[in-house]
Amino acid sequence: MHPVPPSTMSSSSTPATFAAPPMVIKPVPLTPSYIAILADQTFSRVIHSEKGSVAGGKHALWANILVKLASMRDLEDYKLTELVDYVAQDFGTRKEIALQLLASEYAKERQANPQNDFSHNDSRYIHILHRFMEALHKYAGPKDRAVSSLLVESPVLPHYILGTFQKLYCTDQERVTLGLASLRDVILFKGQTEDG
Repeated sequence: MHPVPPSTMSSSSTPATFAAPPMVIKPVPLTPSYIAILADQTFSRVIHSEKGSVAGGKHALWANILVKLASMRDLEDYKLTELVDYVAQDFGTRKEIALQLLASEYAKERQANPQNDFSHNDSRYIHILHRFMEALHKYAGPKDRAVSSLLVESPVLPHYILGTFQKLYCTDQERVTLGLASLRDVILFKGQTEDG
């Protein structure tokens, strides 16, 4: 077979190339209910991965992620309760989670309303601090100073919280010594409450 001279080759023998337009896929916006489901599922996975984070040397990162998830407004209320109980059961090693969460909520409320004096108990910050006090009453022993540490190190102590503390700790015969010692610590180390 003889080769065909270039002049006699037809132009149709070279393949034509066409550039396809780039495919653009627009993400479908997530509905608020689906965002809440995702936040709920993510929170459940993260809270139960503490042992792995400790083994991998990433406990501080784990705590930060947990606090960010708990600070989301879409987190179901029962998940917040789960977190508070989880921290209270081992407050000695998980105290930083409580303090980070409280600091985050305090900063958000201050940013939204710089004049907020935290004198009303409808504040999310007050709600979370109140829950921590109740959980420590439930899980910590009558001589455990965890609640004192919480009160002294929390960003601010509104009168509502101090009133609740007195009812929980200063009228309980098993905890009255702890209650009075904690109030002494607040006076010595905390100074004035936010609302006077």
